[in-house]
Amino acid sequence: MNRLLFILITIVSALSLSGCLLPENFVATIDVKKDGSHSMHYKGTMVDFLALAAIQESKERKLGGKLASKDEKMLKDAAEMYRKEPGVKEIKYLGEGRYEVEFNAKTPAGRALLFPSQYSPLISVVPQKDGTIKIFAKTATPKEVDEAKRIGYRFDGTLRI
Repeated sequence: MNRLLFILITIVSALSLSGCLLPENFVATIDVKKDGSHSMHYKGTMVDFLALAAIQESKERKLGGKLASKDEKMLKDAAEMYRKEPGVKEIKYLGEGRYEVEFNAKTPAGRALLFPSQYSPLISVVPQKDGTIKIFAKTATPKEVDEAKRIGYRFDGTLRI
Protein backbone atom coordinates (compact mmCIF):
# COMPACT_ATOMS: atom_id res chain seq x y z
CA MET A 1 0.00 0.00 0.00
CA ASN A 2 2.81 2.45 0.81
CA ARG A 3 4.40 1.85 -2.59
CA LEU A 4 1.10 2.62 -4.35
CA LEU A 5 0.73 5.82 -2.31
CA PHE A 6 4.32 6.84 -3.20
CA ILE A 7 3.65 6.26 -6.93
CA LEU A 8 0.41 8.25 -6.74
CA ILE A 9 2.11 11.16 -4.94
CA THR A 10 4.92 11.13 -7.51
CA ILE A 11 2.46 11.26 -10.42
CA VAL A 12 0.37 14.02 -8.83
CA SER A 13 3.42 16.16 -8.02
CA ALA A 14 4.75 15.76 -11.57
CA LEU A 15 1.40 16.79 -13.04
CA SER A 16 0.99 19.65 -10.60
CA LEU A 17 4.06 21.44 -11.91
CA SER A 18 3.36 20.96 -15.59
CA GLY A 19 0.73 23.66 -15.89
CA CYS A 20 0.05 25.86 -18.81
CA LEU A 21 2.48 28.53 -19.88
CA LEU A 22 1.17 32.07 -19.72
CA PRO A 23 2.59 35.10 -21.53
CA GLU A 24 4.41 37.48 -19.24
CA ASN A 25 6.62 40.11 -20.93
CA PHE A 26 6.31 39.96 -24.70
CA VAL A 27 5.70 41.43 -28.12
CA ALA A 28 3.49 39.40 -30.45
CA THR A 29 1.99 39.88 -33.89
CA ILE A 30 -0.61 38.02 -35.90
CA ASP A 31 -0.69 38.67 -39.65
CA VAL A 32 -3.60 37.57 -41.81
CA LYS A 33 -3.09 37.63 -45.58
CA LYS A 34 -5.74 38.10 -48.28
CA ASP A 35 -5.24 34.51 -49.44
CA GLY A 36 -6.24 33.22 -45.98
CA SER A 37 -2.75 32.28 -44.85
CA HIS A 38 -1.70 33.65 -41.49
CA SER A 39 1.30 33.85 -39.22
CA MET A 40 2.16 34.60 -35.63
CA HIS A 41 5.36 35.77 -34.02
CA TYR A 42 5.88 35.89 -30.24
CA LYS A 43 9.05 36.88 -28.46
CA GLY A 44 9.28 37.22 -24.71
CA THR A 45 8.91 35.38 -21.45
CA MET A 46 6.26 32.93 -20.38
CA VAL A 47 5.63 31.53 -16.92
CA ASP A 48 4.30 28.19 -15.75
CA PHE A 49 1.27 29.22 -13.70
CA LEU A 50 1.38 26.23 -11.35
CA ALA A 51 5.09 26.70 -10.66
CA LEU A 52 4.45 30.36 -9.81
CA ALA A 53 1.66 29.25 -7.44
CA ALA A 54 4.00 26.72 -5.79
CA ILE A 55 6.64 29.42 -5.26
CA GLN A 56 4.06 31.75 -3.69
CA GLU A 57 2.79 28.99 -1.41
CA SER A 58 6.37 28.29 -0.34
CA LYS A 59 6.76 31.99 0.53
CA GLU A 60 3.50 32.06 2.48
CA ARG A 61 4.52 29.00 4.48
CA LYS A 62 7.93 30.58 5.10
CA LEU A 63 9.68 27.70 3.32
CA GLY A 64 12.05 29.86 1.31
CA GLY A 65 9.93 30.76 -1.71
CA LYS A 66 11.80 28.40 -4.03
CA LEU A 67 10.94 25.34 -6.06
CA ALA A 68 12.56 22.05 -5.14
CA SER A 69 15.51 21.14 -7.36
CA LYS A 70 13.60 18.13 -8.76
CA ASP A 71 10.77 20.49 -9.79
CA GLU A 72 13.23 22.89 -11.40
CA LYS A 73 14.70 19.97 -13.34
CA MET A 74 11.27 18.83 -14.46
CA LEU A 75 10.40 22.34 -15.68
CA LYS A 76 13.74 22.56 -17.49
CA ASP A 77 13.05 19.19 -19.13
CA ALA A 78 9.58 20.43 -20.15
CA ALA A 79 11.31 22.92 -22.46
CA GLU A 80 12.23 19.93 -24.63
CA MET A 81 8.57 18.98 -24.89
CA TYR A 82 7.57 22.54 -25.86
CA ARG A 83 10.44 22.72 -28.34
CA LYS A 84 8.67 20.03 -30.42
CA GLU A 85 5.53 22.15 -30.80
CA PRO A 86 4.93 23.59 -34.28
CA GLY A 87 6.22 27.16 -34.44
CA VAL A 88 8.47 27.06 -31.38
CA LYS A 89 11.80 28.37 -32.63
CA GLU A 90 13.52 28.73 -29.28
CA ILE A 91 12.66 28.03 -25.67
CA LYS A 92 15.06 28.36 -22.77
CA TYR A 93 14.26 27.64 -19.14
CA LEU A 94 15.27 30.62 -16.98
CA GLY A 95 14.38 29.16 -13.58
CA GLU A 96 11.52 29.74 -11.13
CA GLY A 97 8.96 28.55 -13.69
CA ARG A 98 9.94 31.09 -16.37
CA TYR A 99 10.92 30.51 -19.97
CA GLU A 100 12.32 32.71 -22.70
CA VAL A 101 10.31 31.88 -25.82
CA GLU A 102 10.40 32.67 -29.51
CA PHE A 103 7.48 31.38 -31.55
CA ASN A 104 7.18 31.95 -35.28
CA ALA A 105 4.58 30.04 -37.27
CA LYS A 106 3.32 30.48 -40.82
CA THR A 107 0.13 28.62 -41.58
CA PRO A 108 -1.40 28.04 -45.02
CA ALA A 109 -5.00 28.99 -45.79
CA GLY A 110 -7.51 26.59 -44.30
CA ARG A 111 -5.36 25.48 -41.35
CA ALA A 112 -5.58 26.60 -37.72
CA LEU A 113 -2.69 28.13 -35.80
CA LEU A 114 -2.50 27.36 -32.07
CA PHE A 115 -0.24 29.16 -29.58
CA PRO A 116 1.76 28.21 -27.53
CA SER A 117 0.76 24.56 -27.72
CA GLN A 118 -1.65 22.53 -29.76
CA TYR A 119 -2.74 20.86 -26.52
CA SER A 120 -3.28 24.01 -24.47
CA PRO A 121 -3.72 26.97 -26.81
CA LEU A 122 -4.07 30.47 -25.40
CA ILE A 123 -4.55 31.99 -28.84
CA SER A 124 -6.16 30.22 -31.79
CA VAL A 125 -6.37 31.55 -35.34
CA VAL A 126 -9.12 29.47 -36.93
CA PRO A 127 -10.32 29.59 -40.56
CA GLN A 128 -14.10 29.37 -40.93
CA LYS A 129 -16.08 27.60 -43.66
CA ASP A 130 -17.24 30.95 -45.07
CA GLY A 131 -13.63 32.06 -45.69
CA THR A 132 -13.35 34.35 -42.68
CA ILE A 133 -10.79 33.86 -39.93
CA LYS A 134 -11.64 34.06 -36.24
CA ILE A 135 -9.04 34.77 -33.60
CA PHE A 136 -9.82 33.37 -30.18
CA ALA A 137 -8.02 34.13 -26.94
CA LYS A 138 -8.48 32.10 -23.81
CA THR A 139 -10.00 34.35 -21.17
CA ALA A 140 -9.67 34.17 -17.43
CA THR A 141 -12.56 34.20 -15.00
CA PRO A 142 -12.58 36.90 -12.29
CA LYS A 143 -11.58 34.19 -9.80
CA GLU A 144 -8.59 33.21 -11.97
CA VAL A 145 -7.57 36.87 -12.28
CA ASP A 146 -7.68 37.27 -8.50
CA GLU A 147 -5.58 34.10 -8.05
CA ALA A 148 -3.07 35.31 -10.64
CA LYS A 149 -2.65 38.60 -8.77
CA ARG A 150 -2.30 36.77 -5.45
CA ILE A 151 0.58 34.62 -6.69
CA GLY A 152 2.40 37.55 -8.31
CA TYR A 153 1.65 36.92 -11.98
CA ARG A 154 2.26 40.05 -14.04
CA PHE A 155 1.12 40.47 -17.63
CA ASP A 156 2.96 43.05 -19.72
CA GLY A 157 2.85 42.71 -23.45
CA THR A 158 1.73 43.94 -26.82
CA LEU A 159 -0.28 41.96 -29.36
CA ARG A 160 -0.74 43.45 -32.82
CA ILE A 161 -3.14 42.00 -35.39
